[in-house]
Amino acid sequence: PDVIGANIYSGGRLRPLPDGFVRGFPASPRALLRCRHLTVRGRIRALAEITSRSPLDGPDVSLGEFTWTRFGTELLDRLVDPILAASRSGRPDELSLAAAAPEIDSAARSGRSLLRSLGEERVRGDGAPAFYGLRGGMSGLVHALASSLRRTEVRTSAPVRALRRAGTGWEVGAGDDALAVDRVMLALPA
Repeated sequence: PDVIGANIYSGGRLRPLPDGFVRGFPASPRALLRCRHLTVRGRIRALAEITSRSPLDGPDVSLGEFTWTRFGTELLDRLVDPILAASRSGRPDELSLAAAAPEIDSAARSGRSLLRSLGEERVRGDGAPAFYGLRGGMSGLVHALASSLRRTEVRTSAPVRALRRAGTGWEVGAGDDALAVDRVMLALPA
C-alpha cells in the first residue's frame, strides 16, 4: 500500500482507502464525516457509535456482530469487510474480533466509544504500518521452503491434474506424468 496505494472497489470504481481509518473503522468523527465510501445515512449511523455507553466487555464477539451493532451494516459491507478480507479468510460474522483485529478489540475494551478510543490511539500513535508483508512478496516464502528441503525434489509451478492415494504414498498426475511420491504439499490460491 505504501508504494502503489490500496483501493476498494465501490460504486462501480476503485476508490482509495479513506484517510483516518484503522482496518476500516473510523478513528475520528471528522474522518467518518469526510468518508465518501459511505452514504450520508451510513455516515450518520456510524457516527452514532460515539454515544456508546459502555466499553466492549465479556467474551469475544464476532467482527460482524461488533461492527453492525456499533456502526451499522454499511460500514461493515463497504469498508471493514473489504479491508479485512485482504488479510483474513472467512465471513465477518464467523471471525473473532480479538483474532481478526486485535487492536480494534483492545481499543473497544478500553473506552466507551471505539471512535473516541481510536482517535486517542492515533494521537499517541506508534507509526506502525497498517499492513505487513514479506519483503519481495509471498513467493519468497515458497522459494525459501523449497531451497531448504534436502534429498527432496521440489517442483513449483507444476499444475496438478489428479491426486490419488497409492498404498502408503500418493500418485500425482502432473501434466502427462504420473509420479509416485511419499508425501505431497499443496499450495493453492486463496
